[in-house]
Amino acid sequence: LVGSEMCIRDRPKNVTRIGSEAFSCCSGLTSITLPESVTEIGQFAFEDCSGLTSITLPESVTEIGSQAFWKCSNLERIKVNENNKVYDSRENCNAIIKKSSNTLIAGCKNTKVPSGVTKIGDDAFYLCFGLTSITIPESVKEIGYRVFSGCDNLTNITWKGNIYASVNDFMDAFQTQMIS
Repeated sequence: LVGSEMCIRDRPKNVTRIGSEAFSCCSGLTSITLPESVTEIGQFAFEDCSGLTSITLPESVTEIGSQAFWKCSNLERIKVNENNKVYDSRENCNAIIKKSSNTLIAGCKNTKVPSGVTKIGDDAFYLCFGLTSITIPESVKEIGYRVFSGCDNLTNITWKGNIYASVNDFMDAFQTQMIS
């Protein structure tokens, strides 16, 4: 960790995995640039890094655990190396898209959902306070659970196609987490 920017390019050179919850709740972390040696990011690896504004993923990342960037409420910029075979951030969309299923798995307040995306995955925008408006293209046929939960400033959603079969499906996208 260098200041508030995570940079592990040279030390150590053999880092291949960012473990589950490795940087969970690191509120002082503002930027992540991972080295080409990293192939996997574990579940909740950067969960609740409230100061995080920028993520850059290398070509080498082939697996991202569920909710790896969950509750990163100030995230503004997401970039995936254009040569990555598993994930992309096509059209400078500021999101992580799993290519094989065209599923947007992580977004931020500046995400533009590109056409071709067919699903917005569970918790993709969870607690994204900065998200105020989003347009969902006609290509999207499914929206996962709690996608917009906690997006308190989201006031404008434009759907270009038919997504929901029922009111219950629509409500699931806005579910809040139960606190016990």
